[in-house]
Amino acid sequence: VIMYGDFTSSYDSTVTISTNFHPDKFVIGDFNKDGLNDIAYIDTSSGILSVIFAKSKFEFYPEIVLFKKDNIKDVTNYSDKLITGAAVIDSKGNLYFISGIKRGTFDYDISIGSVPAELKPFDYRNDGKFDLCFCDDYNNNFVVLTRDKYGIPSNYYSYPLFEHHSRVFIDDTKPFNKTFYFYEPGKKLIEIVKINFKNDKFERSSLYTPGGIKDLRIKSE
Repeated sequence: VIMYGDFTSSYDSTVTISTNFHPDKFVIGDFNKDGLNDIAYIDTSSGILSVIFAKSKFEFYPEIVLFKKDNIKDVTNYSDKLITGAAVIDSKGNLYFISGIKRGTFDYDISIGSVPAELKPFDYRNDGKFDLCFCDDYNNNFVVLTRDKYGIPSNYYSYPLFEHHSRVFIDDTKPFNKTFYFYEPGKKLIEIVKINFKNDKFERSSLYTPGGIKDLRIKSE
């Protein structure tokens, strides 16, 4: 619970944030450079670093798990000439620096999931700049990263799936409208997620096959 103080020390304005893990330590900073204070926290038992971005002064987006590392112990704000963000240290002395990606950077690491499985490229604009998607085995969410015209990841989407899937097939033919087919070899469920990237709308449906799935292909007529 965040209690906002005023000149009368009333603390009447409060905001409650639900977290998926236990915040052992947190730091406050403007991690996405939008002028609002965000919250980053670690759960040392789970090894999770999670960030909660502010939507406005009194509103926050659902949290995003940035990574899962064993034996993380502490988190702090960090800033130098190149990096402005958060730093995490583990029990072996390894340091992990988390910051935004600057324009003109051509070599960088993305940390945006706990246990990413089967990273897949696609092109949501059909302009030759590939975007990325994957299923996070840790929380069974489907995660999508789209890039801007400079090639920098700019938009993040996370969508919960009904069941665990190790395979995804993408219908990438239409710009801005993409269809993702999820399945697990040997099982009967095909989970279908359609995304309209122009209006950020998701639509989900399911198909069941008579027998266990061996492979999946799409044919358009």
